[in-house]
Amino acid sequence: MGFALGIDYCTLVFPASEAERLELVTVQDVVAWLYPNAPLAVGPVEAKRWQFYAESAYIFSPDGKVVGRIGLGGNGNGVCVSLSGAGCTLVDDWFCVSVQARRLRAHISRADIAFDDFEGQIFRDIREVNVWALEGKFDAKQGRPADTYMIDDHGKGKGCSVYVGSRGRKQLCIYEKGKQLKDRHSRWIRCELRLWAADCVLPLELLYSPLAFLRGSYALLEEILPQEAEAAKPERIARTVNATAHAALKFLRTQCGPTLDLFIRAIGPDVWPLLQERVLRSEVPRRFKGVARDLETLRTIVREQLGFSQTDYMNLAV
Repeated sequence: MGFALGIDYCTLVFPASEAERLELVTVQDVVAWLYPNAPLAVGPVEAKRWQFYAESAYIFSPDGKVVGRIGLGGNGNGVCVSLSGAGCTLVDDWFCVSVQARRLRAHISRADIAFDDFEGQIFRDIREVNVWALEGKFDAKQGRPADTYMIDDHGKGKGCSVYVGSRGRKQLCIYEKGKQLKDRHSRWIRCELRLWAADCVLPLELLYSPLAFLRGSYALLEEILPQEAEAAKPERIARTVNATAHAALKFLRTQCGPTLDLFIRAIGPDVWPLLQERVLRSEVPRRFKGVARDLETLRTIVREQLGFSQTDYMNLAV
C-alpha cells in the first residue's frame, strides 16, 4: 500500500461539570472515557501551569513516553485533553472517540490530519511542492494570498519542509518524513493539515472522516489526493520502524562498530554472553519510543523490517 491516513494530533476541551455529571472522578477516568481501549496511562496531577490551565498531568504510552497532557482549572473551569501524534497512534476507533466526546460535550480545539505518501506517488519531489506554493496553487479563490515558506536541508539528507498558512488557524505542512526519521534515501512524504478552532468550529466528524476535511481544505489537494484512503496504521508503523531501524544500524556502525568488532574478534563465541550481561538492556530505545504498543511488538516489527524470520532470531539467540 502506498498511502496511509490518520489523526496526528488531537486536543479536546470540555466543562469540568460534564465530567462530574458522568461520574468521572479522576483524570485517568476522563482519558479512559474519551479513549476506551487505548493503552494510555495518566500521571499525577501537579500544580504546573500548562497553557491556560492551573494544574496538569502527563499522559504516557505503555513504554513510558509522554504522548499527551491533561489540563485542569481553565477558563470557566474547563478541562483540556491533548494527544500528540504518538498518542494518536494508540487510538484504534476515532468514531468511538467522537461519540464519547459528544456525550462529554467536548469540542476540538486543535486537530492535525496526516496523509502519508510512502513512495512519492503524489508528492514526487518536495521542491515541486515548493514551486506549487510559490505559484499560489494553495491560495484561496478569495482573500489575500497564503503565507508560504520552505525549510531547506541544502542536500544534507535531513529532509525539507514546505509550509502554507500560519499556526493558530490553518497550516499545511508537506515534508520529507522518511528523511526526518534519518533515512536519507526515503521517498516518504507526509502532507499534514493542522487546524485550530481560533475563529471557527471544528466538527467532531473530522476525527472519523479526515480525508474529506483534508481534500476540502485546498482546491489543489482535492484535485491530487485520492478520494479514498485507509487509515493504514500497521503500514505507517512498519514504515516508521523501517526508517528508524536502518538509521539505528548506521549509528551503531559509526559509533560502536569498531569496538564491537574488536570484542567479537578478541573473544569469539563467548562475546554474546558478555554483551548480554554487561552491555545490553531490555528497554525501548529512545528513538523507538511511542512507535509500537509494547516491546515485544516492536521486536517483531524490527525483525520483519530487517528481513529476519523468527527462525533466524531463535538461531541467533541460542
